[in-house]
Amino acid sequence: MLLSTLLFSCNNSEKEPEREGMNTSNMSRAMEALEKEDIAEMTYWIGKEIDANPENGYAFAQLAWADVINEEYGNAIAHATTALEHLPKKDKEYVGFSYASRAAAYNHLEQYDKALADYNAAVKAEPDNAGRFYQRGEFHYGRKQYELSDKDFKECIRIKPGEPLGYVAMGRNAKMQGHYKKAVELYDKAIELQNDYSVAYAFRAESYIALGRFEEAAADVVTSLSIDGGDKAFQHMRELGDSSYATIVSRLKVQLNMEPNNPYWFYCLGVVSEDAERYDSAIEYYGQAIAKDKDAALYDAAARCYQKMGRYNDALHNINMAIELAPDDLEYRERRYGIYYELKKREALFKEIEYCIEREPDNAWYYHERGWFKDLYGDVDGAIEDLTASITLDPTYAYNYLVRGCAYRKLGNMTAAQKDFSRCIDMDTADMEELSCAHFAYHYLGDDVNAIRLLDTVLRYDYEGNLYDAACLYSLMGDKEQAINYLRLALEHGYNRFTHIEKDDDMDNIRNEKEFKQLIEKYRKNQNRDNAKNGKHSIQYVQRTTNIPFNLRNGVNEVKCTVNGLPLYFILDTGASDITISSVEAAFMLKNGYLSDKDVIGSKAYRTASGDIIAGTVVNLKKITIGELELENVHASVVKGQAAPLLLGQSALGKLGKIEIDNFQQAIKITYPTSE
Repeated sequence: MLLSTLLFSCNNSEKEPEREGMNTSNMSRAMEALEKEDIAEMTYWIGKEIDANPENGYAFAQLAWADVINEEYGNAIAHATTALEHLPKKDKEYVGFSYASRAAAYNHLEQYDKALADYNAAVKAEPDNAGRFYQRGEFHYGRKQYELSDKDFKECIRIKPGEPLGYVAMGRNAKMQGHYKKAVELYDKAIELQNDYSVAYAFRAESYIALGRFEEAAADVVTSLSIDGGDKAFQHMRELGDSSYATIVSRLKVQLNMEPNNPYWFYCLGVVSEDAERYDSAIEYYGQAIAKDKDAALYDAAARCYQKMGRYNDALHNINMAIELAPDDLEYRERRYGIYYELKKREALFKEIEYCIEREPDNAWYYHERGWFKDLYGDVDGAIEDLTASITLDPTYAYNYLVRGCAYRKLGNMTAAQKDFSRCIDMDTADMEELSCAHFAYHYLGDDVNAIRLLDTVLRYDYEGNLYDAACLYSLMGDKEQAINYLRLALEHGYNRFTHIEKDDDMDNIRNEKEFKQLIEKYRKNQNRDNAKNGKHSIQYVQRTTNIPFNLRNGVNEVKCTVNGLPLYFILDTGASDITISSVEAAFMLKNGYLSDKDVIGSKAYRTASGDIIAGTVVNLKKITIGELELENVHASVVKGQAAPLLLGQSALGKLGKIEIDNFQQAIKITYPTSE
């Protein structure tokens, strides 16, 4: 968002006018902070400038824009208005910039007439700034005024005929109106202008999918992903996995053949296979990705698949690996306590949730989870206490009221229970598309007619969890035949949480039925058979340790690495988030074949006329060797100057394993998982 906003607020003239208000030391520091995308620091220095020069319109203009970024829209309007009062009227760029900032604030506040008036004023101030037309075009797009939006995007193309963005925006307008062929033609023009424009491929894929042209859609998705791995293309990849699994898998495999050492393509194949519920294939792909990149998210993905298959010991083994690499990521801890529940590890389960609560004591979800588990294990008072804490922190979660109402009901406090059930219904039915639990609340209030009506709404989606809920509800109602029928459907659709079925008191009315016992026995055997058959896909790991020597020089630890075959000494910096290399080293590597133009990520304009690499450029390092360990495809940032240190930060260290510094032995001890 930051960079795109800058794109449309920059000066379009060849020579920037003199601006005294921008040449103060405070504003210089504010602009330096802006270059670093540090809005908090930028705002601080602008505040200092306004204290010193309260009529500096430039300071107020920049502050208004920062307010929009920070979603402080009232302040943005006030500061933009002050800016317009004090800016020189002849400085059309900053006048337009201020109107555009105020328009954006009005738009977010849904004051559309005022927003349009300011967008018009911005365009009038800067009739040759394509960005102002683009902003107004986006405003019209948001209001579904596609004809007006197209008119503005055509102006963008007129002013900057070599830029592809106007064509992409018009293509999106055509797509929104169902004109998919026209949209494809517009995206074609954008790609002709810039053949590495990732967004254009992602949007064109969307229209190809709508046209049922899946081969072309898959080609565009993979091209977009190969450029920058954008979220839109990734989502379309998953969509193709639903509509044309074989097509997207085939295209991903072609790309994998072109880049056999890039773990990203194994990961994509794993995601598509997992979405298609082909968990054994997904596990195999995730395992191949892990072999090349020991990343916590990959272990978590494998654990997730094992968990869905009911292979909880394998799931636990993999999530342990993820936590070993990323011990502070609480999402992995959440998965682990869910696995502990299925493995009947009660003590470990509660210990894990308590760890999460200690780390995030204001997170309502963890109190809900602990309360839910306490209720299942019979600690009703403890459940009410935790659920009340969860409601205090987040009073909008309907399921909290249902579970607490059931707990009050067990204690005989029917007044409190009915109050909670009523709240549950009010909240859960506010958005019928998100309906999840109000049908249970209606049952507990004695209204089974409405309970069944809402259940039928939920059952439009035959997800196994919804089918299991139907079995629970009919069991509670005493309709044993319907309960067993829905339980059968849930199991047929892949529901395999047999530990939960054993503990779930919703099942008590049918638990002793012959048909219930036969179903559970049958599907347990099926699961055990399938797991035995797929055992070849089990990813098992052992922990290994290696010691890598380092040198203490000038108070810092230096470790020898090779980068794409070039020996280099990096400073070991566990506090740094990235790998950094100097612009001099980057230029040397590029000149001597250790880097290629294809390794540069982002803008093509990364070299100066003298051949130097511009600071801030991001490059892909294909292989880093540290001792006996290798990392592939790690991103590094280029920093200015020959004396700039080469830092080995967390983007590399986090992929290696557990890091320990032995200053006495002057060695880095790395414990890492590896496949047996």
